[in-house]
Amino acid sequence: DRISSVTIPKEKINCIVELKNGALPTSCFRFYNYDLSALRRYLGSNPGIEKSEMEKTSNRRSLNIDYAIISAAECIKDNGTVATGVASPIPMIAIIFAKLCGKRFTYINCTAGAVNPALESYDCSSAAISALEKKEYFLELSQVFDYGLSGKIDAMFFGAAQIAKNGDINLSCIGDYEKPKVKLAGPAGAVTMRNLCKNPVIISLQHSKKTFVDKVDFVTSGITKDTVVITNLGVLKLGKNPEILEVYPCSSIEEIRQNTGFELKYDIAKTAKKISEEEIKLLDSIDRKYARYK
Repeated sequence: DRISSVTIPKEKINCIVELKNGALPTSCFRFYNYDLSALRRYLGSNPGIEKSEMEKTSNRRSLNIDYAIISAAECIKDNGTVATGVASPIPMIAIIFAKLCGKRFTYINCTAGAVNPALESYDCSSAAISALEKKEYFLELSQVFDYGLSGKIDAMFFGAAQIAKNGDINLSCIGDYEKPKVKLAGPAGAVTMRNLCKNPVIISLQHSKKTFVDKVDFVTSGITKDTVVITNLGVLKLGKNPEILEVYPCSSIEEIRQNTGFELKYDIAKTAKKISEEEIKLLDSIDRKYARYK
């Protein structure tokens, strides 16, 4: 039978079996945290990889990701309110970075419902145990939407599998909706929250013509205002007049244009300030396991 509620009626239960550590390698609140090494093994990556090894093979990509994080942190303004949703590792690192750089703002972790969680380093999940345990107060999901409706969320970060020049994003499927080539995770709160927050910011670390398309296969979330998009090559503004706002020192305007499926203006494009050793050290202290590069 199809169960209509997340609570299982007692008449449908024959027995209860205790399964110790049954949620591993994910977490069980108040009992144990995520097992990052096990998750890496499951995903087929090397859990013991050192940053020095990665730098030998992908130093440019690693540096570009650091630039993207700093660009995201620059979108956070003092005395404002910023929010993240599910699967938000890069935005969470950017938020911790901004806090440690002295910015004062309110942070809502929508996944955990935690307001201003006490985070000094990045856990392997946007619903970190520390975010659930150490926070100023808790918001129900409905209250988060109320915050958005009342105009109290200044910036929120989102992801996308496909991004169109007008700012439409696709989080639903690749190919025809009825017979998709790839079924994606879905929108979560993106459909509503993108239009409720004052400054929606998209982060995509796969800047290619497959990601940046003239028209998305499925419009999961549309928007009428301009949208800032932070990528691994630079920062764009999409909408009525798509343009390049910023180029990382290890990228170029030409590289961005060659990897975008539509035309971009670049009259006002500037080169990002070169990242400092102090900034890299601060990012490394936040993300001690270098999850941002994996």
